Formats: sequence, C-alpha cells, structure tokens
Amino acid sequence: MQVKLIATAALLFLALSLAGTGCAPKSPAGQTTETTAAGQPAAGSAAQSAPGQEGAQASPQAASQAQDAAGFDKVVYFDYDSSELGPESTRMLDTLVGFLKANPGLKVQVAGNCDERGTTEYNLALGDRRAKVARDYCVDKGIDEQRVSTVSYGEEKPVDPASTEEAWAKNRRDDFLFGK
Repeated sequence: MQVKLIATAALLFLALSLAGTGCAPKSPAGQTTETTAAGQPAAGSAAQSAPGQEGAQASPQAASQAQDAAGFDKVVYFDYDSSELGPESTRMLDTLVGFLKANPGLKVQVAGNCDERGTTEYNLALGDRRAKVARDYCVDKGIDEQRVSTVSYGEEKPVDPASTEEAWAKNRRDDFLFGK
C-alpha cells in the first residue's frame, strides 16, 4: 500500500513538473507577420514569414537592406485613440499607391502600432483598425487586395520608448513592409 502511495505521489510530482515547464508564448490571435522588400522577416522579428512565403528567414542586417532597397520609408501617423486618416496621411497613402502601381511585383504589409497607453487588448484592436484603414484606402485607390495585408503590433514595437507626448506621437503609426 505504501509503495503504491509513493508511486502515485511520484507520478503526480512528474505530471506537475511537466505542466510547469509551459510552452513558448503564442502570438495574439489574427496577428500576421512583418516582412521586408525581399520577403524576409523584418529586423527584430522572430521567425516570421513574408506575405505569400512561409518560413522565410533572414538576418536583421539583410532584412534592413531589403527594406531599404524597396525605396519607400514613409509612415502614417494617427491622433491619440484614433484610426482616422488626416490630410497628411492621405497624401502619404497616395504616394504609397503610386509606389505600388509602379512596382506591381511587390506586396505590402501594413503594420498598425500604438503608444503604450491602454490595455494590450485595446492597443492590438486599435493597431488593427489603423492598419485596415490604410489597407482599405489603398484597395479603394485600385491596389489589388491580395497585395495588401495587415498586422497589429499594438504597443509592442515603439520607435521611441519614452513615456512623453512626443514619443507617444511617434509610436501611433502605420509602417509599411514590402515583400514579393
């Protein structure tokens, strides 16, 4: 009886030990991946794939060079707690549309970002709305919807980590990442 109790306790300990090791964290549901002009994962992203390419890998330096080779480095900025496009944003998106029309082999991923204020869930949803408004603008201007994907990073990829109005304004943005 005591041997059976010890064996049961050992199995319970083993099961609890294995359960405590856990798994790698998952990406938020519906989140796609960041890519560069060469269809490679962007710098700082972990094992991500390009639009239309699964499992493509690149060094951060190669990814940065590929993004630079695309020749488009514009950003759309948003007001606090907003996903509405202003006049400057629509002018920039018109430039993006022209760029995509001149480069029909490129796909673009619109990455929506937020400042650090708000919950993680709220910021992911707001980043998603910001990315989708830019995607919809491009599609309405004649870009095939298959060429424009979206991702939301919420507050996870700030360009300025400071907690100031100036930093927050820089972080409320859409970035454009290119792939083939």
